Amino acid sequence: MLSDIYQIFGNDVEVSSSGDLQTVSGKEFGKQRIMRRLLTPIRAYIFHTSYGAGIPQQIGLALTQELFEKIKTLIYSNIYQESRVSKTPTPQIVLQEVFNGLACQITYTDTATNQLEIISFTVTN
Repeated sequence: MLSDIYQIFGNDVEVSSSGDLQTVSGKEFGKQRIMRRLLTPIRAYIFHTSYGAGIPQQIGLALTQELFEKIKTLIYSNIYQESRVSKTPTPQIVLQEVFNGLACQITYTDTATNQLEIISFTVTN
């Protein structure tokens, strides 16, 4: 089973009660990887310039129907690169404009558990 250091995007790494770095695996591992990929700016990693959807880079622009479609396309193309996201059934993405930003909810099937998982986040200026 794959694991990684437990870190919610934008927060510090977590430590265990013994002071060691906390690890994450299973469905939470998949969720953290998805969030990291979606919120990482495009071309932010100099050795992996194709990594990241750059969703926060879209905030501040007029949220037109065309921009909503562009963001959905960015999300689909990036989450499909994560091994925990099943292509069938197709993940569902709901975007909603909120004050100074965008709320996003993604419902997908986890390939390892074959269960629906939901990720929700808001990106604001």
